[in-house]
Amino acid sequence: MYSSQLLTIEQARQLLGRVGVEVPGNMPPQAVFASLDGLLEGVPDRVVAAAVNTGAEVRFGAQAGITVPPMSPLNYAYNVSVEGRTRLSDVETGAGLQETQTFRASVQLQQDDRVALERTMLNRIYRLSEYADHLPAGMREPLQQARDRIDANPALRTLARGAPVSFVHTESEGSRLTYEAVVSPELGQRLAAGDTTALPNPLDPLAMPVGSSVLVRGQDLRGSSTEVGYKFGIAGVSDTRLDGTGFGIRRLEGSTVEIYSGPMDAIENSAYLGLGRRDIASVRLEVENSVEERRLSVARVDLATPEGQTAYRQFLESGRVPDAVAPGITQVGQSTELSIEQARRLGLYLGSASVAFDNSVNQQVTVGNLGGRDEIRFNYSREGMVATESTYPLGSDGRPDVSQGQFRVVLPNVGPNEAGAMRAAFGGPLSPRGLDNTQPVELNFDSAQLMELRERSRSYLAGRPNGAELLATIDAGRPLGIESRDPLVRMAGARDAQQVFGVMQNQPQDIPGVLSRLNLGIPPDQRRPLPGTLDIQPSAAMRESLANRSESERTEIMDRFYRFPAGGAQARSLAPAGADLAAVAPATVTPGQAPDAPAPGTPATAPTPQTTTPGAAAATPAESPAATAPVVASPTDAAAPAGPALTSRDHPDHALFAALRDRIPASVPDDQVARITQQTKQADITPNRLEQVVADRNDPNQLWVVGTIPGFRTRVDLSQPAPPLEQTSADLLRPSAQEPQSQTRPPQQQEPTHAFAR
Repeated sequence: MYSSQLLTIEQARQLLGRVGVEVPGNMPPQAVFASLDGLLEGVPDRVVAAAVNTGAEVRFGAQAGITVPPMSPLNYAYNVSVEGRTRLSDVETGAGLQETQTFRASVQLQQDDRVALERTMLNRIYRLSEYADHLPAGMREPLQQARDRIDANPALRTLARGAPVSFVHTESEGSRLTYEAVVSPELGQRLAAGDTTALPNPLDPLAMPVGSSVLVRGQDLRGSSTEVGYKFGIAGVSDTRLDGTGFGIRRLEGSTVEIYSGPMDAIENSAYLGLGRRDIASVRLEVENSVEERRLSVARVDLATPEGQTAYRQFLESGRVPDAVAPGITQVGQSTELSIEQARRLGLYLGSASVAFDNSVNQQVTVGNLGGRDEIRFNYSREGMVATESTYPLGSDGRPDVSQGQFRVVLPNVGPNEAGAMRAAFGGPLSPRGLDNTQPVELNFDSAQLMELRERSRSYLAGRPNGAELLATIDAGRPLGIESRDPLVRMAGARDAQQVFGVMQNQPQDIPGVLSRLNLGIPPDQRRPLPGTLDIQPSAAMRESLANRSESERTEIMDRFYRFPAGGAQARSLAPAGADLAAVAPATVTPGQAPDAPAPGTPATAPTPQTTTPGAAAATPAESPAATAPVVASPTDAAAPAGPALTSRDHPDHALFAALRDRIPASVPDDQVARITQQTKQADITPNRLEQVVADRNDPNQLWVVGTIPGFRTRVDLSQPAPPLEQTSADLLRPSAQEPQSQTRPPQQQEPTHAFAR
């Protein structure tokens, strides 16, 4: 039986109201947000500052109930309780090297049926008499006399001493309301200081910072727990089942927000060992596990349009997510998410309050078709060590296509020597110049590039003494002994890109050394930059310095020290807080201007020399610096080499072509879409990072292709002629088509405003 069947919503509201929490009866999103705002505004800032501590969880609550029979060691109790929790995570570094913190607050109302064998007040007073010698004389003699009378009666003595063990079993039912917000570290500092106005406000979504989000869950719960104690040792286990619904908002770039809602069910269990007295004071070591499944309807809404504003308002009032693309609704789809969290926690518990510090591992599997693309995404993070993401398209059989995967690894704390060695492996300087004590680093690969790392691992091992014998042992699957711990040995034995990626995910501390060995351990005449891309986050002081420099100076410094190949994901790091990200977006070539010529009024710069080691393999597309404007071949160019067309699944860029074709009106011919594909690829926007295609409000012939990473975008002029699709398909297959082009920028670029409906 659910708590909603035991208590009316009005009764629940009244009970929560006694502790300052007002929850509307129908609990639509708009009302929930308003009640949360009222709760936070009603709490003094000093109380919030005391409750919100970075990296810590704080609990507080109140309860009331009846125990039958009272003062008995064996008893039954019925309790009604309210418990609140708040937690502000440490700063986490994720995709695109974006730093965020997660604030969680929950209010839980539950009723408990409890059976216990435990110490009573009589037992505690009897034990106190053992310390009578330390009491004042006026208390010492009466207490000793009472103890002597009890000891003279064997039955009374047994009752007064109590059982040497305690046992408590509880069955619970209730409801939980959870608020979760992802914010920037700057807003996290304000929250930690007690400033609740720093929380994102979904009632004013365009005021929410880009990348911030809010998630609210309302769930019924059923659970049980068992606790035992012996002297000062305590232990316990618990299991909780939650089912209900949730909804959320995520602010994207421009005027777009993503909204979602649907069923959210979870299982939580925990176990602990500790020292102290339960419900009085104790120190505990806990292990907690939770599994949550979300089945969501998702839509992206353009709030720059009246239709989008109407759809968003309806979502706030009813929680309903649009189910079809329409004016103002750029994308719709379904998503199923499975999240697994494992946490180890050391906590101090004083009554119903506690402070605990934990270390957690989070995993999430998402299967979705937003925008009509079926894909599966795996996310994994170990707090303070690594965050990874791998995405695969789903084939017609519903299985992931590992050969077309996209992979990301983020290392949040890399020292200057390790970061210098990593950038040397990707073609940059080896020294730690320009690096901080620690900095986040992001690596991106596709399946082919990871398999190339495998081949390089095998080449490296082959050059070692007895290398051929070692490779034969690896291929035969025979035991390797201590060699099996070497990540290069594991990579050399990987069967596919997913297994190569697994080595990096499971041994993140070894990644800098592995990449350095694959670079410096290769003979100089065979050495070439590693495949994939590397982005290093500049220090805060360097970002401030870069913000005060000219664009050409910023680009030169970033390409020299922080992103390899040139033009990586760090464009967003160049903008000061609150700056327009379009100012550092990937550049486009002015129509009618030669690709290698500087923009009007821009001083010419010498191109970076490109060298090729004799006998070295040609660079793959992702090994070469990302250019932001393609060189469009004219109809008189030399005939292209034969190869699959972009419309064929055999072409390596077919997925990007298909994703763009799906978003661009049918009136735009395939030749133009192929040209847009080439330009989008050179802007370093991959299929899984494609956000939307929008038209310029002032010129419908100007299209913007916008990536999910802030600052990743490119502009296309549809009035310019496009080469035949076959020509562009072949150009994309040629290694020379991937060489960096000179990047220039028109004097001013406007934000995209109108999204195409599919």
